[in-house]
Amino acid sequence: MPSFPKPPAAKHHLSPKPPDLGAVLSCARRLGHAPASGAQRLPLKGRNLGLLCGNGQGAHVEAFQQAATELGARAAVLAASRTLGSTPQTTEEAARLLSRLYDAVTCDGVPDQVVDALARTATIPVTNGYIAAAAQAATLAARLDGADAPQHGHRRILQALVLQSMC
Repeated sequence: MPSFPKPPAAKHHLSPKPPDLGAVLSCARRLGHAPASGAQRLPLKGRNLGLLCGNGQGAHVEAFQQAATELGARAAVLAASRTLGSTPQTTEEAARLLSRLYDAVTCDGVPDQVVDALARTATIPVTNGYIAAAAQAATLAARLDGADAPQHGHRRILQALVLQSMC
């Protein structure tokens, strides 16, 4: 039975790391070897994921949100306001609120310094770059073993990105 990431204990995440594409591929392979018993696996059932997006972002947000939903999570797309990083107090308040509402937040199109500030204050994982990495899903899917149809490999890569973003 494949193992999936466990929710982290509440702690401060000092600096969000970009996606480790090797870990994403490994996770996608485990998703591919999940039992085909007909019972749908929902490793993120009951978990809440916030997708914090800047203006003009969103080319891959919908696909990322769908992949999270397929894994059982509830994923909310949140527009990052211009005031989010305007003062340290505003950022800290936002991080505390996000920590109460979500099990993890992944950012797209949000300035790095704002993401770092959120990650320092939040008690949940705050990641950056996972939604943007969805642009590489087709390329990564081609590296998966097996006779999966391309769309299945693509979906497994997106789901692996979701799982990795919540660690």
